Amino acid sequence: MFHGLDQVASEFLPLATKKNKKHIDSLKNSIEVIKEADRILSEGDPLDIQHYYEKNEKIRIKILKELVSHQLTGFYFIPRVDGGDREATGYVALQREIHHLPALMAKTISEGLVEEKYHEMRRAGSIDGCRLRFNSGDFAMPIGQLTSPHIEHFMQALFNLFSRIGLPDYDDKYIEEIWNINYIAGQ
Repeated sequence: MFHGLDQVASEFLPLATKKNKKHIDSLKNSIEVIKEADRILSEGDPLDIQHYYEKNEKIRIKILKELVSHQLTGFYFIPRVDGGDREATGYVALQREIHHLPALMAKTISEGLVEEKYHEMRRAGSIDGCRLRFNSGDFAMPIGQLTSPHIEHFMQALFNLFSRIGLPDYDDKYIEEIWNINYIAGQ
């Protein structure tokens, strides 16, 4: 479950104490930066975006370093795809956005899929439940292949994202009971 910035702020900002003031101030600042970024990027004015990048260069560099070193959970940086691009400009896989493709659709995409072929397959009913959107002239095709050790690391990161096993938090009373039972039994 994801919570909006305002909900996070309303939960944590009232908890400010002298001890955590630095962290609360950092959270307030981060919320403002994120809100400003969201507003500027959603409006899409190139000059505003450029000015924002220049104004927040330290944050931009920090985020990029965290992304490239795989420290941003749910975002997986792929420096290059073998067989694809000649320059290592990088790609980002959004690991929280997993979509299913019917086997026939995946096979067709691997061979190169143009819009006309997609609509033909939909009319024939061979790819029910699969929804792709095409803009004018778009097509879907593989751009390369993720090779070892990147494919294994990608899968490990994906597994770690979705496989957390929650254990209960034991309260102090329970811990004290265990201590007392063991202490008394040991006498």
